[in-house]
Amino acid sequence: MKNTLVSIGYLGIGYRGVQRVYLNVSREEALKRYCASEECEPSEVKELLIGEFTFDDEFSAYSVWA
Repeated sequence: MKNTLVSIGYLGIGYRGVQRVYLNVSREEALKRYCASEECEPSEVKELLIGEFTFDDEFSAYSVWA
């Protein structure tokens, strides 16, 4: 079974906030939940702030933290 990871938000020097990551949630639902927690409108979230990829049961990462 393929898993889907959707990340939304800022990451990097000079940006406020963090990325929120949703596992096995549709892009639309992830955006709805992100905006509920960040008090924004979906239309305010720039497309380049949304990442999405699928994977089996593992993937490579440079760093993972919570």
